[in-house]
Amino acid sequence: MKQSQRRGLVLAGKSPEITRVRKAVKVFSKEQGNILILGEIGTGRRSLAEKLHASGKFKDNPFSVIECGAIGDTLNVDSVFPNPNNGHDPKEA
Repeated sequence: MKQSQRRGLVLAGKSPEITRVRKAVKVFSKEQGNILILGEIGTGRRSLAEKLHASGKFKDNPFSVIECGAIGDTLNVDSVFPNPNNGHDPKEA
């Protein structure tokens, strides 16, 4: 999907739930960390991820999808989501 197509994603609806999701997109799109989106099949997790990416400061960078269900049990999470602090929060030192 091209960058211009991602920027045009719309979160349709007027329910209180989708309103909360739109507010969350505004908040989380300003973050630099990884975001885990959970939900049932067909609920729009990927669309939400693309909306978050397109709304964030890295919107001009490539959007990557990691299909976690296809990874298996033996993969080290740090190899997929590297932590520059080796798992230690510098604020706790």
